[in-house]
Amino acid sequence: VDTFRTPRNLAVNYRATITPVMVNELVVGFNRFTFSFNNPDPNANSNSSVILNIPTDPLNASPNINNLRTLTTTQVVDNLSYQLASHTLKFGTNLRFQKHLDDRSSVAGFNTREIIRLGTVNNAVPLSFGTRGAGTTGINLTDRGTLESFTNDFLGRIGRIEQGFVAVDDTRFELGRRFDYEAKYNEYDFYGQDTWKVSSNLTIDYGLRWEMRISPRANNLILRPELPVRAGETPTNQIRFVEGKLYEDSLAQFAPTVGFAWDPFKSGKTSIRGNYRLAYDRTNTFVFSSFIFQSAPGLTRPITLTASSFTGGAANALLRNGLPVLNPNDITPLAFRQPPAFSTNTLTVVDPDLTYPRTHQYGISFQREIGWDSVVEVNYIGRAGRKLFGGYDANQVDIRTNGFLQAFQQLQNPATRAGVLTDTNFLINRLLANDSRLNVGESGAQLLLRQAVGGNVRRADGTIVTNIVDAGGVANAAAFILAGTRTVANVLKPQFEINGFSPFFFQPFPQFSGAVNVLENNDRSRYNGLEVQFSRRMSRGFGFQIAYTLAKSEDTRSFDPTFAIANRGSAQSTANTPFDLNNRELNYARSDFDRRHAVQGYFTAEMPFGRGKRFLSNLNGLADRLVGGFELAGIIRWYTGRPFTVYSGVNTLSQVLQTPASCNGCSPDMGSITLGPNGRNFFFSPEQQAQFFAPEAGDFGNTGRNFFTGPRLVQLDLTLAKRIRFTESKNLELRLEAQNATNTPSFDFPVAVISNASSTPFGFVGGGVISGARKIQLAAKFNF
Repeated sequence: VDTFRTPRNLAVNYRATITPVMVNELVVGFNRFTFSFNNPDPNANSNSSVILNIPTDPLNASPNINNLRTLTTTQVVDNLSYQLASHTLKFGTNLRFQKHLDDRSSVAGFNTREIIRLGTVNNAVPLSFGTRGAGTTGINLTDRGTLESFTNDFLGRIGRIEQGFVAVDDTRFELGRRFDYEAKYNEYDFYGQDTWKVSSNLTIDYGLRWEMRISPRANNLILRPELPVRAGETPTNQIRFVEGKLYEDSLAQFAPTVGFAWDPFKSGKTSIRGNYRLAYDRTNTFVFSSFIFQSAPGLTRPITLTASSFTGGAANALLRNGLPVLNPNDITPLAFRQPPAFSTNTLTVVDPDLTYPRTHQYGISFQREIGWDSVVEVNYIGRAGRKLFGGYDANQVDIRTNGFLQAFQQLQNPATRAGVLTDTNFLINRLLANDSRLNVGESGAQLLLRQAVGGNVRRADGTIVTNIVDAGGVANAAAFILAGTRTVANVLKPQFEINGFSPFFFQPFPQFSGAVNVLENNDRSRYNGLEVQFSRRMSRGFGFQIAYTLAKSEDTRSFDPTFAIANRGSAQSTANTPFDLNNRELNYARSDFDRRHAVQGYFTAEMPFGRGKRFLSNLNGLADRLVGGFELAGIIRWYTGRPFTVYSGVNTLSQVLQTPASCNGCSPDMGSITLGPNGRNFFFSPEQQAQFFAPEAGDFGNTGRNFFTGPRLVQLDLTLAKRIRFTESKNLELRLEAQNATNTPSFDFPVAVISNASSTPFGFVGGGVISGARKIQLAAKFNF
């Protein structure tokens, strides 16, 4: 898709020598980038609003988005330099005035165009259709899911209807209206610095930066929750949005820096350097435009109509029966600033205590020239990140304080299951009473027992189970109960609340039971690295550099929450979301990008043939053009593998993400690329796979985040070049370039969910690689 980036840049520089020892430089400029994300289907606007399950249009798998954003930054930079004896004083400022303009059709989690989904989650195929045979008459879960999806497609069975609406003013929402929003992010930086040449062999550098970050301002309304919405706050279903700043301005960010350079022997061949500095991060404007402003209740409104809300229930939710009209104006935007007490929608908010991430950077280095045009260098590099940007779902289900975990364990235990299975006083049966998903005469406990976990889960005793109860999926069970809703007097409510339970039984903020994602900055990181480097500058036809790094990077999150505040499921990136809000330290582990050992280097070697070389130096012009002028160069990289998380396939703590697996006798370096059944590549052997199992309900896996180390990376790139000289200023250069010259595969992570299906089983790597196949290309260039 062409995003029509269309960059525009302008800078004007004025440099003035005020006195022989004072120079001032002023730079004024701006840059502008426009990104337009359009649906590549030329018929997107006229396509049907019905989204099928199985037949999909590769150009229109999702509805037309057509989001456009324009970022404009006006900048004023001024630097003054003043020489005072042995001191070089510098003072300056950097003023940035940023404007982020959004023009989007995706708002509040939906699109401004109505979308009709025929999914089976909200409109399951009835038992009477006969897709769920018992015993040997049944089909596997994957095929059954495909069959039921086809069934809904062919019959036009509606799962849900969804649409986002944008407010015109405080009195009404408008059908199809786009969201136009302009936000401003101003930043003011000032600094002072002194470079002090103490002696001929010692220089000290120190300074201070004063940075001010202004919280977002807007020409439109900025709406935020009236009271903090975050983990640990008092549960409420009366969240109301009011005008105000998302968080306070940061006006006192002071960042010191100090360093030195010392030649201890005054020979010019040895250098010892050290430094420390504190650095603050800048504003991530994309997060606010993509998640905060366009989803604020009162500025926009999402409407979801599930099959159970149709007149006559899910059985009548059919395309042939016609579609109900979604009416956004049954409430005014002003009144909708306090959304209904319950919905299945998602909300993203900012922690009002948000501030800016900072990194402590420190290091020391030793450099020594050792002769033969060579230098050896030893560096220590340290980083400590504090208050890093992160995010989490504050609506993690409660399984402990409400007795749900204990009830679940009773149902899970064969010794007590029979006694509670049909007991009407049993907590799970009371929670699921009158649920629309119950079969005739079925109890809530029996309903849970027939819910598949989505794979084959191994328990600690080695048995294989497939339902969420036996697998220990207590958070899966809580999420399943939460999904049971009913419309009473035109008001959507969870079934358990209708049954007499508190609306806060599972979640603190039921107004947004889908998720309450909170953008905050309580993550941290640490990096320590030792680097040894040996290099030779190009001399007598040969030069090279080789470096070895021993490093360790640890954190609670390895990337800023840009495209997702809280990842869900079992992807490797998901482990950057807190496993349990009651114990955030569970996430502190090796960083996603940590590579303990790394060797990298390059070399350039002129072949010793031809005029001026060691061999055949007396060739005539024609012969020299044939055998002279050859050069061989190469780049080598060898890294140990990155860490990865093995998931259990079940949610034993939180409905947000799966719990890591447990493993008996496992070590971080366990696993390597081996041939498994049918000659396919696996990372774990069958014996090693058998060591993994799912933790018990309410427990955390003993491997944790990023416990295992994945496959190593090796790559050698080579270039053979020949230069044919015609005259002093004209020559032809021929190059034969080979990327991954040895054609060595560097494999990707294996399938890392122990319950995965047989088609892509646990530990399977197959042909998944992060390196490209060997590529050889010939290039020619004429220089004149």
